[in-house]
Amino acid sequence: MNIQSLLHNSSLKRGTLFTIFSFANNGISFLLLIILANYITPNEYGQLNLFNILISLLSIFISLSTIGYIPVSFFKKTQKEFRQVINTVLFTSTSTLVLISFILLIFNQSVEKWVGISTQYQFIALLICYMQLYTSINLEIWRIEEKTIAYGFYSLSSVILNFGLSLLLIIIFHQGWLGRVYAQMLVVSIFFILSIIIMIKRGYLTIKIPEKKIIIDTLKFGIPLIPHNISFWFRQGLDRNIINYFFTATEVGIFSFAMNFANIISIVGNAFNATNSVFIYKQLSNNNEKVQITLRKQEHLMFLFFLGLSIVTFITVSLFIPIFLPKYKDAIYLLPPLCLSAFFQCIYLLYVNYLFFYKKTRLLMYITFSLSFIQGILSLCLTRYGMIWTAYISLFISICTTFFVYICSRKIINKSNSEIKL
Repeated sequence: MNIQSLLHNSSLKRGTLFTIFSFANNGISFLLLIILANYITPNEYGQLNLFNILISLLSIFISLSTIGYIPVSFFKKTQKEFRQVINTVLFTSTSTLVLISFILLIFNQSVEKWVGISTQYQFIALLICYMQLYTSINLEIWRIEEKTIAYGFYSLSSVILNFGLSLLLIIIFHQGWLGRVYAQMLVVSIFFILSIIIMIKRGYLTIKIPEKKIIIDTLKFGIPLIPHNISFWFRQGLDRNIINYFFTATEVGIFSFAMNFANIISIVGNAFNATNSVFIYKQLSNNNEKVQITLRKQEHLMFLFFLGLSIVTFITVSLFIPIFLPKYKDAIYLLPPLCLSAFFQCIYLLYVNYLFFYKKTRLLMYITFSLSFIQGILSLCLTRYGMIWTAYISLFISICTTFFVYICSRKIINKSNSEIKL
């Protein structure tokens, strides 16, 4: 394939645009966190991160991880069945919303003691998770349909509005870390309504009860992913809760600040994966053995790219913090293990899509959950001796997770190739 054909390749153009939009969305959110660091104390920064940790935990349970079945079913189901999958996800999420609300009402004091967030903000976090789901589904549909402009405009509009309102409430109205919470709630509410209208107009949101088989297939895919997704919450969210237990919210703020900079690497990896996952699903659905050669070359190139990005990020951030954000200079020593951990997370994304496509979510659950359980035990035992232990434990688990997912993906691909030959 020559340069001229690459320039006229529509798939490449769409993929590049999706990557740019995904990177821009995450980049703006990251920039907001850096700006806010100048206007809120490390203690408030820690409180904000504890709130976001609660959101990330509730997001795992709100849909029972069934949202992950949407892109896979798009390439394996009929249009009618695909619409039923979406309705199953929404019905499941609404039922879970009611159940979690009752749990928070009964155990609100215990939850407040554990996560450090008062009852009223627990419910705000729950509502944000539920309403955000509708926007996520809407964007997911556009992503797999490769409607780049709609995806980019909608997602960027949400992020930019969130950015502006957060700065307004925190800097102008002096709302502190709660200004960020109120901005999130307002923006999510607006796009919740818009997403419902769009999905109704496009015929994706109906009042028809999905077929029993569709419901079972969706839940069978999603439920095994709950421990898998919890494992990633363990790796970041639980670590910060453990730090908060042994130290204070200030230390949580320092650790979270370092992790946010290391996440520059993850932002790029996730942005690439947003389009790469669709490309992999499309190629694998063709059952073409030759596709593997192309995918392997891509994996090698991206390995080198992510490695270079990690090195550049570490050097740049280490020079940036003492000059522009000196009150967070204590975060610098945490950067080496956290940057390397983010690097291996990017490598993990290159291989995990094979497990998703071939519905090996149960296998993935065993890998990620068991390793995250080990991380939790190690963090509980060693964090008391310093946050650097927490960072290196995270790196160790990232390496192990990537290694086992790589081995499993290769076995699955080899088995698939053998079946194609037969």
